[in-house]
Amino acid sequence: MFDANMVIGLSLLAGSICLLVICYNLWWCWLMNQIPKSSPAIQVSVSTMEQLERSIGGSLPSILKSAYLDGSVTRLALPTVFQWRDSEYCINQLIRADAQANRQLTKFHLIPQTAFIFAADDFGNYYFVKANDNAVYFWDHDLGGEVTEIFESAEDFWKFLQAKPSIS
Repeated sequence: MFDANMVIGLSLLAGSICLLVICYNLWWCWLMNQIPKSSPAIQVSVSTMEQLERSIGGSLPSILKSAYLDGSVTRLALPTVFQWRDSEYCINQLIRADAQANRQLTKFHLIPQTAFIFAADDFGNYYFVKANDNAVYFWDHDLGGEVTEIFESAEDFWKFLQAKPSIS
């Protein structure tokens, strides 16, 4: 049935497949470690907020800055899903105000370097504000990193979110 050459050939094929699987797993682990991770939002100090603003090259909207400074950013009910301008959005995580982590996220996802990414959903999309700009933007990875202004005012956006109950 099987001659020696066939057994050797099948053994080499099986060994090659195993080696490919091992290499793929190692590559996948390496790739996952290259993706910047975001940490949950916490209350921050004035110096941390100033460092973030220097990093993005300007001021953040006052309502967002206040939420991080007084800790109210940690009390927002999450997750929250909302309808706005004929689209549905979800926020699952508010992100820590950290200049270095923000630089990594904006660089990796090709979001403007003047942006502060403050929230994310479970699908890899981000919400951000830009330095010296009061609007809130949504970055959609499914649409090739398309950026949409979803609120003209960060104050209106924050008040809107505070009024939304969490989804359990």
